[in-house]
Amino acid sequence: MIIKGLDGQLEFRDTLFWDVSKEELDPDRNRHLIIERVISRGNLDEFSALLHFYGMRKIRNTLKSLPVLDKKSMNFIITFFNIDPKELECHRKKL
Repeated sequence: MIIKGLDGQLEFRDTLFWDVSKEELDPDRNRHLIIERVISRGNLDEFSALLHFYGMRKIRNTLKSLPVLDKKSMNFIITFFNIDPKELECHRKKL
């Protein structure tokens, strides 16, 4: 599956977005969904493509505003992106 945007394109396995119409998936409008899915269920190649496409700052800011994230993914982003857990919307909701 290839998602095209103004800044290039992202390539993912079709199974990552099995429940979404490929034709309607927009990298800007659906940024939260794309980033959450790749962080939660993506592989290393998909994660690398995500970093290259969006950049660290945009991913980091998007991750802070996600309302829900599984515990494993939350621990990963806290470590990898050096985010204080108190900055994460999904962490605040668990408290």
